[in-house]
Amino acid sequence: MRTSFARTLLSLDSDRFRGSLAAIFTGGILAVVWTSWFVLARVAMYEVSGNARLEVGREPHAVMSLVSGRVVSNQMVLDQVVAEGDVLIELDSDQIRFRLEETRARAAGLRAQAGTLRQEIASQGQAVRDAERAVQSALEEAFAVREQADAAARFATQDAARKESLHDQGLISRAERDAALMEEEQRRSAAQAAGRAVERLDGDRRFEISRQTAALAGLEGRLFELEASELELGAVAARIERELSLHTLRAPVAGRIGDVTGVRVGEVIEIREHLGTVIPAGDVRIVAEFAPHRALGRIQPGQRAQLRLEGFSWVQYGTVPATVERVGKEPRNDTVRVELSLSEPKAFPVPLSHGLPGTLEVEVERLSPAALVLRAAGRTVSRPVSFESR
Repeated sequence: MRTSFARTLLSLDSDRFRGSLAAIFTGGILAVVWTSWFVLARVAMYEVSGNARLEVGREPHAVMSLVSGRVVSNQMVLDQVVAEGDVLIELDSDQIRFRLEETRARAAGLRAQAGTLRQEIASQGQAVRDAERAVQSALEEAFAVREQADAAARFATQDAARKESLHDQGLISRAERDAALMEEEQRRSAAQAAGRAVERLDGDRRFEISRQTAALAGLEGRLFELEASELELGAVAARIERELSLHTLRAPVAGRIGDVTGVRVGEVIEIREHLGTVIPAGDVRIVAEFAPHRALGRIQPGQRAQLRLEGFSWVQYGTVPATVERVGKEPRNDTVRVELSLSEPKAFPVPLSHGLPGTLEVEVERLSPAALVLRAAGRTVSRPVSFESR
């Protein structure tokens, strides 16, 4: 017993706790490192959308007809480069062209009638002005004659009064007095006749001018009716031209034809039937749809993001870096639209084109692991608990 106890004392005496101290020291260092990482490290938080795709900066334009009709020409070829205004599809429009030509012919006839009537109005107006000048000259001449007659009548009256006085004094004979009185009467009658001539000429002038003015007004009224009819036919022709233009489907913008439905010549298409899409030229961007609670208030312009294209392994090809540009404020179809610009579009090994789908990851914030644990704990504590009655 004493020997065994002596060996134990020797073992205890030789062991100075070196291994335990080393283990404790190492564990302390690891605890400090882990605590520093737990508190100071930053972990990126992402919002992910599986509904993302590449689109050109301008919206693609659908090619559809606003009228129904039979196809007589189809020049749409997939991936074809078109300029704005190029003819893509033509519909049968013979009946509309016939109506347009008929309307234009009627308008041309009215235009010719209006031209002739304008010349007649100009001639009638000149005739009225000439008649006014002629009558004015006749009136001035009649006024002059009346003035002469009035002057002669006044002179005859004065002469008759003088000779009456001389007759009363016995200086002239009765015959001379009677002759003077007769001359006075004749001059007075002539003055009255000249006055009536002026009145009659003035009345005739007014009647003739009124008649010619009424005829001129009638011609102008007829011209107004012709011009109104011509304008109406012009509006009808413009409406027919608009209807005719709808039978020719043109490229709404310059770009490439992204898809076609392949309608054949002779087929009848319906109103607003989709016939294809023209993709405008321009730089591509990323468009993604997020749930409202994941986008509103969390995704902001300027945040970094990356797109993993479907069909191109991100391990081999990498991701497409992007930056958030615009975030929608109003949900549509229970999603919020987010638009992003490409940071390095030429760095991707494959040409980026419109329509490529993918998964978008947007870095919304960076938190420490401690903050993440506290946030998870807060969500667990704040989760409502339901009590079922037994």
